[in-house]
Amino acid sequence: MKHVRGDAVRRLGSDRDAAAVLGLGERKFAQLLADPPDWLPAPIDLGPRSRRWDLDGLLNAARAHAPRGELRRAEPHQLLRARIERMKAGITTPDFTKEASE
Repeated sequence: MKHVRGDAVRRLGSDRDAAAVLGLGERKFAQLLADPPDWLPAPIDLGPRSRRWDLDGLLNAARAHAPRGELRRAEPHQLLRARIERMKAGITTPDFTKEASE
């Protein structure tokens, strides 16, 4: 009999597949599993050393329940360094927000 992989089989994945679905490396995923967050669904244990993840369920849980951080863009190093040097020198920058509110 020929081995055929159906849709159900493709949706179950290893730790490596689960990490890839979440956009994490394997080590970061292992750290996540060491202290699993509440939103992380339980894996499917098929036997010893046979943990599998419902990849669709994992992705849906992450989308629905994983905490979202504030989107911040890092200030370029050169601008940060210049701002620090101005602060050290006691130079203040003009406050443009006052002019806009008047």
